[in-house]
Amino acid sequence: MKYLILIFFALFCNSCSKKETTITTNNTVKSPFTLKYEIISSSDIYVPTGGVGADINIVNGTGQSEIKNDFISGKTWSYTVNVTSTQRPIICRLINTSTLWTKSTGTITGNIYINGTLKATATNPISSLGANYNYAVISLQTFIY
Repeated sequence: MKYLILIFFALFCNSCSKKETTITTNNTVKSPFTLKYEIISSSDIYVPTGGVGADINIVNGTGQSEIKNDFISGKTWSYTVNVTSTQRPIICRLINTSTLWTKSTGTITGNIYINGTLKATATNPISSLGANYNYAVISLQTFIY
């Protein structure tokens, strides 16, 4: 029960501390193109005992929303996809839909690249809930027209 309360508290704090930055809003790109998502943390991300990897919401090669949950541990994660969809606009999101637990406080940065060019970035603090309960929030997006 204690862990459940901590998770709900983290999600509440998560919704209060999101910072989003969009570098450019004019992304007129013809298909196919390369879309790269990247997360860089100053602290190791880990899976708590009995937990699961964080869910990362992205856009896949057909322009549809997809959940990736292979970000299990370490300080970096990236995912690259070749987008073939001609549907426009495409909203490219990089959002963790479950908690990214970290070993210590610091910062976490999310990046979205289109054809190798940085199009959106956000850096957020890693918050602490006390001993070994540090969590991070990623939330950014950019549009492709």
